Amino acid sequence: MECKVIYFGLIAEKLAFDSEEIDIETAIFDKSNLESSFKKRHFQLSEMTFKTAVDGVLTNEIDTENQSEIKEIAILPPFAGG
Repeated sequence: MECKVIYFGLIAEKLAFDSEEIDIETAIFDKSNLESSFKKRHFQLSEMTFKTAVDGVLTNEIDTENQSEIKEIAILPPFAGG
């Protein structure tokens, strides 16, 4: 099943693209640790800190029972706030 991955802010700048399509059933990554998986997938992320969201919910893992329903994974840089 195809899933859209969206990269935001400095992460998109480092990668030089802001989205990609992956097949979450065949992609070689650890569904229980998305941050580590994307750092392995894109070496530019190896020294960066970021959060992952699956279909709008901050999480670092994919529920393997519901992975066929996933539409989007977002890779989010640290937030500044006040």
